Amino acid sequence: MKKLFSILVFILSASAIAQLGADAPWMQELMLQKNGVTPTYEEIKAAGESYWQVHDKDAKGSGYKPFMRWVDRAEAYVKADGTLQSALDIQNELQQDLFKNNLVDNSNWVPVGPFSFTATGSWSPGQGRVNTLVVDPNNSNTYYMGTPGGGAWKSTDAGTTWSPITDFLSQIGTSAIAVDPNNSNVVYIGTGDDDAGDTYSIGMLKSTDAGATFNTTGLTFSRGGNISEIYIDPNNSNNIYISSSSGFYKSTDAGTTVTRTFNGNVKDIKFKPGDSNVIYMATLSQFFKSTNQGATWTQITSGLPTNQGRSVIGVSPANSSYVYLLIIDSSAALVGVYRSNDDGVSFSKRDTGTDILESSQGWYDLALEVSPTNAETIYTGCLNVWKSTSGGSSFTKINSWSNSSQAAYTHADIHQIRQFGNELFVLSDGGVYRSTNAAASFTDLTSSAQIGQFYRIAVGKQSSADIAGGLQDNGGFTRSASSWKNYYGADGMESGIDPTDSNIRYGFTQRGGGLYISTNGGNSLSSSINGPEQGNWITPMKTDSRGTIYAGYSMLYKVVGGSFTAVSPAFNSNIDVLEIDPNNDNVIYAAVNEVLYRSIDAGANFISIFNFPENISALEVNANNSSIVYAATRFSDGQVYKSTNQGASFSNITSNLPNLGKNTLVHQALSVDEPLFVGTTVGTYRYDESAGLWESFGNNLPNVNIRDLEINTNDNTLTAGTYGRGIWQTAVQRVAPNTDVKLVELLTNGGDIACGNNAVNIILENAGMTAINSVDINYSIDGGTSVSQQTSVSIAPQGIASITIPGLNLTLGTHTIDVIVTTINDYFINNNEGFIEILSNSSGVVNDLHQFENRAFLTSNEGDPFSAWQRGTANGAVLSSVITGSTNVYGTNISGPYGNNSTSYLYSGCYDLSNATNPVLSFDMAFDIENNWDLLYMEYSIDGGGNWNILGSAADPNWYNSNRFPNNSNCYNCIGAQWTGSSTILTNYNLSLSALNNPTEVVFRYVLRTDQSVTNEGAVIDNFVINGTLSTQSTSLEDMFSIYPNPSAGVFNIAWNAAQEFDYSVYDVSGKKIAARKKNSGTTHQVDLSGVSQGMYFINISTATGSVTQKLIVR
Repeated sequence: MKKLFSILVFILSASAIAQLGADAPWMQELMLQKNGVTPTYEEIKAAGESYWQVHDKDAKGSGYKPFMRWVDRAEAYVKADGTLQSALDIQNELQQDLFKNNLVDNSNWVPVGPFSFTATGSWSPGQGRVNTLVVDPNNSNTYYMGTPGGGAWKSTDAGTTWSPITDFLSQIGTSAIAVDPNNSNVVYIGTGDDDAGDTYSIGMLKSTDAGATFNTTGLTFSRGGNISEIYIDPNNSNNIYISSSSGFYKSTDAGTTVTRTFNGNVKDIKFKPGDSNVIYMATLSQFFKSTNQGATWTQITSGLPTNQGRSVIGVSPANSSYVYLLIIDSSAALVGVYRSNDDGVSFSKRDTGTDILESSQGWYDLALEVSPTNAETIYTGCLNVWKSTSGGSSFTKINSWSNSSQAAYTHADIHQIRQFGNELFVLSDGGVYRSTNAAASFTDLTSSAQIGQFYRIAVGKQSSADIAGGLQDNGGFTRSASSWKNYYGADGMESGIDPTDSNIRYGFTQRGGGLYISTNGGNSLSSSINGPEQGNWITPMKTDSRGTIYAGYSMLYKVVGGSFTAVSPAFNSNIDVLEIDPNNDNVIYAAVNEVLYRSIDAGANFISIFNFPENISALEVNANNSSIVYAATRFSDGQVYKSTNQGASFSNITSNLPNLGKNTLVHQALSVDEPLFVGTTVGTYRYDESAGLWESFGNNLPNVNIRDLEINTNDNTLTAGTYGRGIWQTAVQRVAPNTDVKLVELLTNGGDIACGNNAVNIILENAGMTAINSVDINYSIDGGTSVSQQTSVSIAPQGIASITIPGLNLTLGTHTIDVIVTTINDYFINNNEGFIEILSNSSGVVNDLHQFENRAFLTSNEGDPFSAWQRGTANGAVLSSVITGSTNVYGTNISGPYGNNSTSYLYSGCYDLSNATNPVLSFDMAFDIENNWDLLYMEYSIDGGGNWNILGSAADPNWYNSNRFPNNSNCYNCIGAQWTGSSTILTNYNLSLSALNNPTEVVFRYVLRTDQSVTNEGAVIDNFVINGTLSTQSTSLEDMFSIYPNPSAGVFNIAWNAAQEFDYSVYDVSGKKIAARKKNSGTTHQVDLSGVSQGMYFINISTATGSVTQKLIVR
């Protein structure tokens, strides 16, 4: 059963509106218009959209992103009357849900992270937003931290590790914390998110056991709102002072009861240092002072500007008469820094107009702190941190949000700056940062606090340990090899993991503005693709079984090469939700507002198939039966529907689900009981098909907004992406049928590069309850004729078997092998198919010079097709035949500039260096590469392409010309060893390979990486060779030639790589000789069998030192 701490509110002492921060410019006008009446979601949305029609929403720090985050998130909380659910509404739904049925919750959720991360490509790395932090006044090692969606956290080792302390409150967001200076066991928290409304407040809670448990106080909210500050009188722990969106409250009995002494939206309060009778208070447009502990208030106007909007307060014990105000106006523009020298009676402007905010979103994040030891030293924060040592008359910029290499980096969007002793803390959208040297440098203390706010997630096809997702203001995160990487910045959105290669990860930024791609599990950012137009805030993206990426804008697009290509005609609005039938890549569903569309031709054409009563929030196709489609609609009272005829009609299966927004649906494939899961604004539920009821599925899962769900059927793991508590996973039970064979994986005997070994291993699992004794295998190569075979096996239930398809005789290049495996009475058919792409390579021979006239290397390309390596005569404006001669070379687009946002590869053959002494790799090259932005380098692999290592270094003679790494100004793709710039004379480069220790198999490749703009002509390469002294003078005859294409329509080519002559003879299966030729010399020879019947033949090639026989297949 899902945990819910019993903090029920029977007497509600305060009422506040649970909306986007009321100090946002459009909210101030709207609240005046409503005159105390609660505005609806649509009214708030319309007010914001009207505001942004005349303001630049694309400017950094404009405030548009916080607005759009709210619009996207809040929609799920809309009630029938159009207003938003309050914290009490949500709590009531959760409490009622506990008693709705007796179904068993067998979930066991565990946290997966991110707990920490490595910045591998993000221009603004961070882990999650933090609102506030306090240090225990009695123990400097104990910190408490408040986050908007991840709740309150505690550290007892000065921020080295963190533990959550509010996971099972009905609303876990926290914006204010106070620790009793006279008793550290007493801790107060202000619930909710006071800056962006990510969570709503249930009031002030109190702990008497140092945060182990919490209970209600006299301040509880029925309609949400927020609490911005809590202070405890250092002289009398019974006196508690609270600022909130509904006013100023004080308690004289340690929170048991509270009294409101000021009605209004209070943004900040501070004690006068040394005198708790004097309290300063800032509202949305005014400043007040109390001299009687908040019993009464006097507005202060002397010296303050008439256009005063929100302000934050700073005081210092170094000079208790000083009061600082950082003020913005009603449009969130900077008004200035003001200071009072007379205890807040009068003020004067201190700054000279320096734009220390650098943005117009001070309504969302605005921070001020004064040094406790020097009242002339102040710190401000909005986009970045600024410091003044002259009481605000001049400022120095401390850091830049987009330069994470700075020692003083603290991420963008700063919500608070707090100093305790000599420790200065910055609380930003990236986490919590601490300085002990007056802001000269900061240390990120967020590690181990799992507070990521995920919009969407994806898991790998093979393993749920592979995860990718997009976070609020912290870009794209991905998990590979058990560690998290932050590989791009901005707001990360929809994400994906290529089903054919889990190293390929990708994710959108907001509105589909860019798709960012990593090809090495997030260890670096490989390329990016600009969006074709502006999509929704979360632009939907789906990947089909072959790895084709689709995205929904006003049209359906797919990624082709290095760009988006339109697939469908335009809809009447942006696509909201996409879903691809997991059993048929040609069937694609698109939701546009309340209308469901279906395509049966991979998106080329769509037809409208159903209209729902409300906009569609989620779609899911049953992975066992394509006729079954599930849908959910928006708002808190949204419904869940099921179709059994591919969406032609739907029945309502909402049943006993609570009125919580339905964000996401996921179906568990390959289980006879057909489980369906829904992720809601608080928690996850599982649908019992037989009972027609929903059960809570949330053991150990915090009460947090579930934005996305994914299931991996290989390891039967359900993964949840939450908005505030990162990623969680639980095992799900599978009900197996009697008979079911599952194709688990297709593998080559080597790695990604097939070095003369063209066999495929089929890994099978008995996913049923009875033994499997035989299977039928059907396979085809590159869409050709299907080959069938029946194989005897002995696979016990849950057992694994491997079957090999040998002798595929693949030619040089990329080939696709499709495989279908079935057995008698097979229950599920959607787990029988698979495919594998094989890069079939040739063998390389030591001392064999490659001049590329009639011989080819293997190539592949990711991104812009103009970056692909090509063989031919160089014909560029810079790299031309004038440089290379009229012979063939390899070049990156041999006739002009390469493309943007791409990574292209040129592979050597597979070399055996075990018998080579002093091997040296040598080639001729000229290059023209955008200096310090694009780059070329070489790698090698000794495991068939499974892992690649940089070949050589910039310190090696006659090798790379650059040792740059990314430096936040250029060379963002640089790896510390590369060629970049221009060298347009064909020059020999060579490198000793002795450090490789004579591997029995090694492949080399050239890698060209390009960024998003400016292209040159790349590189041309010729005369590739590995020279060395062989331990034996004889070379294996198999290494002297290759035959292609094979299979063939009848004409075969023999590529001969040796100086000696050879003879060949061709025989049919009966042994009859049908063709022969003696004394062949030279590099290229043709064997013409076009006049013979289709079938298998044998060719014998002989020299003076031996002979070898190979198969020929005539189609």
